[in-house]
Amino acid sequence: VNLATNVISVSLFAVGALLMTLLFQFQQLHVWLHRGFVAWATFMLIPLSAAPFWGARVVGMLAMVGWPLYVIGIIAIGTQIWRGHHVSRLHGPLFIIHLAAALLNVLAILGLWPFSDFTLYAWQLASLLNLLSLQVSMFMRMREQLAETQSQRRHFVQLLNVKNAELEHQVAERTARLAQALGDVEQAESEQRQLLSMAAHEFRTPAAVVKASLDSLRFLASQIPAEVAQRLTNIEHASTRMIDLSN
Repeated sequence: VNLATNVISVSLFAVGALLMTLLFQFQQLHVWLHRGFVAWATFMLIPLSAAPFWGARVVGMLAMVGWPLYVIGIIAIGTQIWRGHHVSRLHGPLFIIHLAAALLNVLAILGLWPFSDFTLYAWQLASLLNLLSLQVSMFMRMREQLAETQSQRRHFVQLLNVKNAELEHQVAERTARLAQALGDVEQAESEQRQLLSMAAHEFRTPAAVVKASLDSLRFLASQIPAEVAQRLTNIEHASTRMIDLSN
């Protein structure tokens, strides 16, 4: 029991130092104040490992060396309460009572204060009340965070529905524009085919007339001079090529 008491007592030094500086945000007062409490909590790892072997001497030495932290913590928490820090106003008074009762118990252990049932049990009762206060605060904070999370979830679901509706509307508009564009393309292709067909017909008809006229001139081949016959042959080749291009 004494061994477990020593280990738990040393652990309380470290946990209490970290709890004070983090809960009441000593860093807002001064960065070195915060670092001092964190360093003290880290330093507790060394005697924590030695407490099972050194026994009560370790706890006594730590109480003697660390009691100024109680005074500094009380002053720091009181300053945060005076500055209007929300958490300090909510939990600071009970925590100060707890620290004061614990300080009296440490002084009584060191022989600097009369030892009595009050010094023995007062800090335990204050610690119990302080822990209950912190648990109630954590429970309320958990409920607030849960309500905030649910509110954010409803907001994001509503936002997602709005975005889905906008996306569906955009898809519908884009589909309509694509359908219209496809209709325009089909109409342009139809007009292009019609234009080509008309152009081919317009080229083919006079070329066929020219070729037919040239074919009728073959019956007069004996009466046509050689120079004219050569030019007629050129015209025939040109008309044949124009018919092929039109086709």
